[in-house]
Amino acid sequence: MKRIVSSIFVGLCLLASMPAFANIAEGVSGSCKWVIDNDGNLDISSEDEYEEGVLGSWEGDSAPWSAYRESITTVAFSSSVQAVTCTNMFNGCTNLNSIYFDNFYTDNVTDMSNMFANCTSLVNIEFEMTSDGGSRTCYSKGLFFQGGCFTTSNVTDMSGMFAGCKSLQSFSLLCLDMHSVTNFSRMFADCLSLESMDLTTLRIQKDAKVDDMFVNCNNLMNIVNQNTLPASIEDETFLSLPTRGLCTVEVPFDCLEDYEAANGWRHLFSNGNSAAFQSTAISSISSEDKSTVVYAISGSQLPSPSKGISIVAGKKVVMK
Repeated sequence: MKRIVSSIFVGLCLLASMPAFANIAEGVSGSCKWVIDNDGNLDISSEDEYEEGVLGSWEGDSAPWSAYRESITTVAFSSSVQAVTCTNMFNGCTNLNSIYFDNFYTDNVTDMSNMFANCTSLVNIEFEMTSDGGSRTCYSKGLFFQGGCFTTSNVTDMSGMFAGCKSLQSFSLLCLDMHSVTNFSRMFADCLSLESMDLTTLRIQKDAKVDDMFVNCNNLMNIVNQNTLPASIEDETFLSLPTRGLCTVEVPFDCLEDYEAANGWRHLFSNGNSAAFQSTAISSISSEDKSTVVYAISGSQLPSPSKGISIVAGKKVVMK
């Protein structure tokens, strides 16, 4: 009886000395430490609270926390952290729904391949720049990402960066600097729910890899570009897009012909069925000349401008 009581006492003492909630995992990478707590929050910080931490480098699918990727729900950087590489950084984090980029610096990163690949819980991502040109923000459905340190100016490889993000519905590339990127292969491959994209800042170098950039994006039905003249894009860019020639293409007013003729962009109109839309601030048309002839985009004469695109006095206008 005494042995039983003694064993129970020892067991209670051990339980009392244990933390209430044990961490899922923790470790060290470079001069940084990382911890995944019991709720799936991945926190990355410098080992020395007075010095900036530098994450170690890794190759392929071997980020330090990759063995616990399915447990990660949020990511935060609680002190200044410099990345050496971002390849496969969050690949396969199927439950990841929030990343706070504050204190995360990517100035020297050249490889972001597969960085967010197979993050199947992400629904909507937009990278934007504030009016002062400083910080960037990233929004997702019901989420808020912020950080002025997430830069891409030196990145050369974005292949598969968002591949397999099956819940991703819309995406904006505004303010992502891609002038150095030479590999866009499969960047959005298998984004099955992707419906709309703003490609205004997309620039593709000659001879850059663009194969299967939009393969299996079966629901991409709206593409926006706000540039007056088509940006340089390789001619094969949209060849893997299942909906090319069918999706709505929004371009600046009176620039449609330029886009239809431009390398790369022309494939969006390849089968002649594109519901191209020229964005404009015009909301109504008035004219003192009652004899002005109005035509539909199909060429048939109209009594007055109708909703959609009409030809008025030889110019295209949009009625909303």
